[in-house]
Amino acid sequence: MILSTGDAKLFYKLWLPMLDYLNKKYVINENLKQMEGAEGLDTNEVKAVVEKL
Repeated sequence: MILSTGDAKLFYKLWLPMLDYLNKKYVINENLKQMEGAEGLDTNEVKAVVEKL
């Protein structure tokens, strides 16, 4: 599936806040405090949250 530019921007705008919500709700990884931007995030730490999703 190929997203339009607008749809891709919307996806990434919603992706990290959704992962942040899941992490806070289920306390999956306490090391992740606030996922506001992809910069500086360790993909290995975020992986557990993605797997829960």
